Amino acid sequence: MTTARRPLGLRALPQWVFWALLAGCCLACPLAYLLLDKPVFEWQLRRGFVPFSNLWIDAFRLLGKAWLLVWLLLAWVATTSRWRRVYAPLLALLILALPLNATKLLVGRPRPRQKIAQMQSQAEAATATAELRGLSFPSGDTAAAIAVAAALGAAAAWPWAVAALLAATGVGVMRVVDLAHHPSDVCAGAALGLLVALAAIRLAPRWPPPAVGTWSRPVSILGVVLIPIVTIVTHGTGMFVLLLKTYVPLMLAVCIIVNVRRSRGHLD
Repeated sequence: MTTARRPLGLRALPQWVFWALLAGCCLACPLAYLLLDKPVFEWQLRRGFVPFSNLWIDAFRLLGKAWLLVWLLLAWVATTSRWRRVYAPLLALLILALPLNATKLLVGRPRPRQKIAQMQSQAEAATATAELRGLSFPSGDTAAAIAVAAALGAAAAWPWAVAALLAATGVGVMRVVDLAHHPSDVCAGAALGLLVALAAIRLAPRWPPPAVGTWSRPVSILGVVLIPIVTIVTHGTGMFVLLLKTYVPLMLAVCIIVNVRRSRGHLD
């Protein structure tokens, strides 16, 4: 079995690194609950919600959304036809859905912004509930971002793996800053994301992807087109416009770079 060629002989992160990160997140979760959640919440309560954003910060916030992660993975397949490279991350997202939602329903923890709004007025509480649907523990955005980053990173050269994990960590930090989650929610989401990523890495060879062959690119292009349409229906045009302004140009640039490198023989 041939392995993917990595530039400059860079190696992938050994799998024990991901297990060590999982152990660290499992340890950090109760510590964050005991030592960080209350002080951070009290600080947020005194500070109030002060939104800060620009185009790229708002785009970065979306990196934890499963629909965007799937769109990015399909866009990569549409660009490169490398279906097997994204199979483990997609499998990780599929596995994640059940334990994530079951845990949220079982714990039933409200989000920080909902708690603050309830302390201030019932009207603001209703608004916060509409803006922040769902429950707080664990952080679904963090879990999805970490799951995809770890599943991709396990087969990538280590600098790319580290960059993906750092970006996913940034998603979790942003969720705390945005009053969407407590620190322990993010730690639990990271642990869950790493766990499902490791499961997907183990299961991917046993559950090989369907042999789509020449259909990989047309199917992925169809997904790239349909996901934004579904997003418009479910979330309005705001996210779609943000996608057009940020991730679409980025993926077009990636497409150009990949095809130029392929034409020069740098890619298989």
